[in-house]
Amino acid sequence: MPQDEEKQLGPERDALEVGLARHEKKRGVVLPPWLEEYGGWIAAVVLILAVVVPIELLGIFDAVEVFVPTASLRTVGPLQKRWAEGSSTQINWVAIEVENLGPEPARDISVQARWRLGSGALAGPAALEPGKRGRFGGQVSITLRDNEAIDVQLACSNCSAPPMPGQAAPQ
Repeated sequence: MPQDEEKQLGPERDALEVGLARHEKKRGVVLPPWLEEYGGWIAAVVLILAVVVPIELLGIFDAVEVFVPTASLRTVGPLQKRWAEGSSTQINWVAIEVENLGPEPARDISVQARWRLGSGALAGPAALEPGKRGRFGGQVSITLRDNEAIDVQLACSNCSAPPMPGQAAPQ
C-alpha cells in the first residue's frame, strides 16, 4: 500500500549535501564577502573616528595636573648652641636661621630641635615671605655625649613636602 506524502510518519530528511560547507546552517542574512573579510577593520576605523578623534579634539584628557609647591623651608648655616656655664656637655639654648625658598609665603612655621632623648620647639616668626629668613631659637636642657647630634625639623602648613636632605642641620 502506498503512503501519502502528507502522512509520512518519520523525521523529515534533508537533501543530500556534499562539500566543506555541508554542516553549515543557512543564515537569514548573507553578508557580502568583502564585508565579512574587512568588517573588523571597518568597525575599528568607525570607532576611532566616532570616539577617539572627538575626544582628542575636545582635549578632555589633555589636562595634566601640575603640582606647584607653595612654600619650601631650609636651614641656613649651622645650629647655634649656648653651653651651660662651666659645662662641656650641657646645652641650655639653641638657635637656627630658616629661609623660605618657595614662591609663596610660608605660614604656621614649626621648628623642632630633636636629640637622642627628647625634643623642643623653637620660637620664631609664624610666617616667612618668599626669599626671606627668620631666626628661631629657644631654651632647652640637653646633655650631649660624644658624637651625639641635634637635628632640626622644619614644617609649615603650606610646605610642599617634608624636609629634604639638607634641610636638617645635624650638630
